[in-house]
Amino acid sequence: MLICTGLPPPTPASTSSAASTDQTEVRLKRQLDIQLPGGMCHIEGLAVVSPDMLLVSNYTKRCVQLLDCLKGKVVSEVQLHDESWRMYLTDRNTAAVKVGYKKIQMIKVKDKTMTNGRELTVSGTIYGLTSSRNSLVVSYGSQPWLEVISMDGKVLHQFDKSGKS
Repeated sequence: MLICTGLPPPTPASTSSAASTDQTEVRLKRQLDIQLPGGMCHIEGLAVVSPDMLLVSNYTKRCVQLLDCLKGKVVSEVQLHDESWRMYLTDRNTAAVKVGYKKIQMIKVKDKTMTNGRELTVSGTIYGLTSSRNSLVVSYGSQPWLEVISMDGKVLHQFDKSGKS
């Protein structure tokens, strides 16, 4: 079972001047019983695309699935050539997914569809993945310890474990 959390639509009371001074944030939680096609799955990564859409990195099926949390179903799926691991949104429409040990698959999300974008091959086994300023930041278990790479795979900076580039 997946639990999606989103903000409820504003109510007239929440827009009054008295309510605007209160810094408390009310969250709406929904429990969903979403049946993922194909039986058993091993979810390795999640990313919130919008308040009602969730990206799921499904290790077992070697795919990334787009879930509609309101309808409780998979609305789009892209197959990968290997197991999918970590996932990070680089912007509202693009996810970077660790595939296998040394590859990053870019996934484009538009409306309720997904497509495979560029696949990047990196220098080591990926341990961590994030993005910053239109670049990917990748950590490894050995030298170099950290690389900053462009979205097209060019190495911009490398750092060793002492932090020197």
